[in-house]
Amino acid sequence: MEQHLEAFRSDVDVSETAVIRSNYLQDVQEDVNELYEDLVTQDEIIHDTIQEVSDISFATPPFFRMYPTIKPR
Repeated sequence: MEQHLEAFRSDVDVSETAVIRSNYLQDVQEDVNELYEDLVTQDEIIHDTIQEVSDISFATPPFFRMYPTIKPR
């Protein structure tokens, strides 16, 4: 990684403002994963709620694709 950053510094732009932070993508991935975990939790709550009222309702849970395999739940 350091070699790529150095090549970028010397070939593209010598300005420090143009240097990509090495942890940026990892930080973004962590943010996305946290949001995804919240979404999965909400999906589980919805499924549980619909299951609890299945004796008085014909509601079906929404379709949800799991990340990263993108397989239907």
